[in-house]
Amino acid sequence: MPSRFQIRDLFLLLLQIFPLLVKNMDPEAEGPPVIKVTPLQQMLASCTGAILTSLMVTPFDVVKIRLQAQNNPFSKDLNITDAFLKIIRNEGIKSLWSGLPPTL
Repeated sequence: MPSRFQIRDLFLLLLQIFPLLVKNMDPEAEGPPVIKVTPLQQMLASCTGAILTSLMVTPFDVVKIRLQAQNNPFSKDLNITDAFLKIIRNEGIKSLWSGLPPTL
């Protein structure tokens, strides 16, 4: 349990920080210049983010579906790492992205 001195020190610290927080939350306060983003830049950024997300998540989705489609779902000998390795060994690394075209 904190002592009275620790609580007092924390309270004094908060009293010192509070004006800085309020100043930073003031919408009329001077701050860094705002960079305008055009609609075309927003579209390119969102498309790039969606493509990168699909590229990174699809292998995990493939492994998840393969593990869910097992005959024995309570098998203790197959984990995610083992499933990744078996899919790569038996079907090649490209098969991890087999569901990519529909996601794009």
